[in-house]
Amino acid sequence: MSSPQDPQPEQPDGDDWWLADPESDSDADDAAPVRRRRLGGRVIAGLAVLVAAVGVVLVAVSVTVLEGQSLGSIGSFPRVTYTQAARTVHLQRGAYVGYVETATSRPNSARAVLLVTPVDGVGEVSSIHDYRRDVTYTHDGRHGRARWTFRIVHTGTFQVRASDPTAPAGAGVALGRSVVGGLVVGVLLAVLGALLLTAAVGLLLIAWWRARVRRRRLAA
Repeated sequence: MSSPQDPQPEQPDGDDWWLADPESDSDADDAAPVRRRRLGGRVIAGLAVLVAAVGVVLVAVSVTVLEGQSLGSIGSFPRVTYTQAARTVHLQRGAYVGYVETATSRPNSARAVLLVTPVDGVGEVSSIHDYRRDVTYTHDGRHGRARWTFRIVHTGTFQVRASDPTAPAGAGVALGRSVVGGLVVGVLLAVLGALLLTAAVGLLLIAWWRARVRRRRLAA
């Protein structure tokens, strides 16, 4: 006695292709390797130009910061020489640094004295303290060294006196903002710009190499 068999599903013939199971070939499709598309030489070259442009902008900004906000501002500092009895200056509110300056060599300010006194009844200055960092500069024939730090509490007019019995002729004191911040920002921008320019050169080399390989494949 024969046992009943399960009915077999009918297979679609060539004219009934639309009846086929759409998931029947899914395993074959999944097994196919996925080919990742690499960036072409033109895309890499365009990216290199963009990176180089950003690098040039950063270097230009660093030069502006160094010349305008840091070293360039030294020339506009109010100054008083040791031979002057006093000088009256107008100072805005904020932190200031007193720089000892000479025209010949690095200043030795061990015995220098600075006095800043309000004279208009409006200005107010905090106590003057020694500057604890070794900050020096050379600008327009002047050799400066940070010697004191103080804060103008209220904007006003002040009388500045400075003395140093051991200073050479023509030496004196300049009052201004700290040049450290501008120097740090300018140097960091310059370094970052230089790194971007280096990266742009590397990208251009990669683009050239890929274009060369592609030409060889087409010629083969």
